[in-house]
Amino acid sequence: GQHGQGAYAVEVLADGSLLAGGGCGRAVSLARYTTTGHLDPGFGTNGLSRFTPVDPSHGFDMAIQSDGRALLAGVTGLSSSIKLGITRFLSNGSVDPSFGNRRT
Repeated sequence: GQHGQGAYAVEVLADGSLLAGGGCGRAVSLARYTTTGHLDPGFGTNGLSRFTPVDPSHGFDMAIQSDGRALLAGVTGLSSSIKLGITRFLSNGSVDPSFGNRRT
């Protein structure tokens, strides 16, 4: 695919499921796969969670907090003003509204 589409970071969770983070179009995205390799329907929308900020964004690295929340870090902005962007997702796949200064 084109730049920014695909998974750039993968983490194995304690239960053996996988979180894959990256970009999809203008959004940062996170997918959870079951231990059998299927998208987890109990996560986000049919296994996928996306956050589309004002500027195009791409997630390149991920960390899992002890409480199960995932931090997806990458870049946001246009070529003339690229900035660090971090999005935190709750364990159910929704974007954490209490984290940072979100621009939507």
